[in-house]
Amino acid sequence: ACMGGLRAYARNIRLPMARLYKRPIDDLERRVAAETAFPDLRIATPIFIGTGLADSEAHPAKQYNFASALCTAGTRVTLRYYPHATHGSAVGRSLADAPAFVAAALSGRPVGGDCAALPRPGPLQSPES
Repeated sequence: ACMGGLRAYARNIRLPMARLYKRPIDDLERRVAAETAFPDLRIATPIFIGTGLADSEAHPAKQYNFASALCTAGTRVTLRYYPHATHGSAVGRSLADAPAFVAAALSGRPVGGDCAALPRPGPLQSPES
């Protein structure tokens, strides 16, 4: 997902992606996918997912699908969407919610979750201006 900017840059300078690396890009992407895969979606610690509704890199629908899979596996998930936030701006926007979530989780206080009524993201929005 984070390769989108690099691919666009390569297109802009008319450089084939295969020439950006010493190894073939497909090999690198397979290796990254294998090393970052979740071995088990059942995670004992509650999970917070904050995503921008204008995130064209990590796509809100993909984040929803991931949260759904976590919920199905029995993980407690809190999912927050940030209107018109992009991949980069969602991090800053999540500071309105994430610190309280982390404080509750670390203190042992109950952390709810959205699994019972996981909100769907709707269509990709335009980025904030």
